[in-house]
Amino acid sequence: MMDKTGWPDTDKISYVLSVYSSIYGRKFERRNDGFESDGALVVYKTQPDRRGLRNALVILPAESHRKTPKSILASGKEVPVYHYGDVPEYSPVEGEKIIMRFRDGDVFSFHDPENNVIYWNADLLEASYLLLSRREEADSARDEFNRFPSSESINQNQFLPLVNYYFELLDYHLSILAPQEDGEKRLSWPNSAPYAVCLTHDVDSINKWWLKKALSYIFIKHDVGALLRSVGRHEHRNFRKIMKIEDEYGFRSTFFFLAIRRDQRPRYRLKSLKSTINELDMGGWEIGLHGSPASAVDSNALSKEREKLEAVLGGKVEGIRNHYLAFDFERTWNLQAKNGFSYDSTLGYSDTPGFRAGLSHPYPAYLKEGMILELPMILMDVALKAVSHRNSEEVFVSDKEEMKENIEKLLSEVRANKGLFVINWHQSYFDESESAEPVELYRWMLDRFKADGAMVAPCREVAYRWKKRVTKEGEKDA
Repeated sequence: MMDKTGWPDTDKISYVLSVYSSIYGRKFERRNDGFESDGALVVYKTQPDRRGLRNALVILPAESHRKTPKSILASGKEVPVYHYGDVPEYSPVEGEKIIMRFRDGDVFSFHDPENNVIYWNADLLEASYLLLSRREEADSARDEFNRFPSSESINQNQFLPLVNYYFELLDYHLSILAPQEDGEKRLSWPNSAPYAVCLTHDVDSINKWWLKKALSYIFIKHDVGALLRSVGRHEHRNFRKIMKIEDEYGFRSTFFFLAIRRDQRPRYRLKSLKSTINELDMGGWEIGLHGSPASAVDSNALSKEREKLEAVLGGKVEGIRNHYLAFDFERTWNLQAKNGFSYDSTLGYSDTPGFRAGLSHPYPAYLKEGMILELPMILMDVALKAVSHRNSEEVFVSDKEEMKENIEKLLSEVRANKGLFVINWHQSYFDESESAEPVELYRWMLDRFKADGAMVAPCREVAYRWKKRVTKEGEKDA
């Protein structure tokens, strides 16, 4: 559907450019013929009239998704491109310079220096929109918990933040047309930190499943003595252990607590953890809501759960991550924004680590009204095991070196983009009676963040800094 200017769904293009702007600092103004930034015009339109174009980047919409992508070299990485035409729509003529080619030799972009116009033969905005807005999840297959599996994504390399690379290409071409005078408008972290980290802990349960544990000790570990020694202990109440570990590094994290017990298995009573929650809060740790699957689609359920947690906390709850990573792209963000949450951190996969939204930065959710910030979850303990092709739910049995290698891959992408690394390490994984490896691996990551000089902070602080930075830039340009 075209609007009166001939643009295909201008809201989604405006949205993608606004997310790009929040990272790179360029501000766009809507015009009848496109979006203008620092004198450069982005024209995203079916068969635009080349006559009269000046200082423009011309992108032809290509809404059909190709299962066999082309690829292009961006920032030293081979990056897949899924939206392109059957044949190059634009071809350079004499006097026009080819800027980049696809790896198969076809022209990706070229420059008309006389009119200062660049033409793209691929549509990187459509894929960015599908990943950021999560519209790619429409009518997709689901797993047993009604979650979107990574195998259904257009991005088949979840270790690659695809949108970041698309934005790099966009920024490179816009810089040819209109270089930014003050250069480093790009998102940066305090004290020149190379990247930021949010340590988070989903509190799914605080007591062990004794039958499952007994079977594990008897038939797998063959250690009845260890089973008897652990009777009566609440190994999953690891809050002070986590606080002690993180305090050694001067770090603080976010704990997401469930507010209801109705679920696929019994959970804890929130009121029984009041003293623990207060101790965490007083010590500088953040308390967030671990929303039930029902709260992802039901405003009344979400409101009641937040009220329960806030009553125990005695303060405002700003953030949420849904249990089982429950998410509906049409309803969840809208409900969270209407209920006054500042941020969500649900977007991640249970079957692999990686960049579900294609981005290694905080970004505003795609909403018609209101605003909520998404802090994409990049690494979860369970998913780290999944990518190592292991099936145990309770004991780390995957190779630790293999896991470190996968973490390094993710971290290298975050570092290269000066992004945000959100980790979900369930508090139950700090039970060293099961295995010492999860704690060892967690400490290994904290050592790395400390050595790198990363900014490590609770989610609410990162969300606050991001919003403050974007608002400040907006006021500067107003």
